[in-house]
Amino acid sequence: MGLIYSLFLGGVTAALTYFFGYSPWVLIVLGALWLAALIMSFGTGHHGFGGRGNTDLMIVIAALMITAAIVIPKYVHQTPCHQAREALKSVAAAQNEYKSRHGTFAPYAHLLEIKKTPDISVLIVMGNTEFFVAVASHNNCKEKDGTPRVFTWDSLRGGMQ
Repeated sequence: MGLIYSLFLGGVTAALTYFFGYSPWVLIVLGALWLAALIMSFGTGHHGFGGRGNTDLMIVIAALMITAAIVIPKYVHQTPCHQAREALKSVAAAQNEYKSRHGTFAPYAHLLEIKKTPDISVLIVMGNTEFFVAVASHNNCKEKDGTPRVFTWDSLRGGMQ
């Protein structure tokens, strides 16, 4: 039964995350389903050869760990704060390319060939021949007090601050 639970829930996990993304309700539903599979395999699972260990439970735990290893990084990459940090990394790459062509860092973001996203604000604070400073924020990335969280890239100090 553990293998059947694992295969079924692996398919459900793939389908829900494909069609609905990684919204909180999807993760809650998936967590409840995986917890139910763990409980059922614990209570009714097959106790291995020679009576040692619940093999159904072990299979479900292994499948859950594999699923978590796939889902968690993809969830993190879709968080607003991560997107703002990634925008700064793309600004840094574009700035390095701009400097190699023009001999100076771009003083304005519109001079760079970067992908624009409506939820992410990117601003070049300073750009000269020696260094550049850029900031980025996402509409949905907030501090605990509700103010927008701003990320800074300072090439003079080594990158992300």
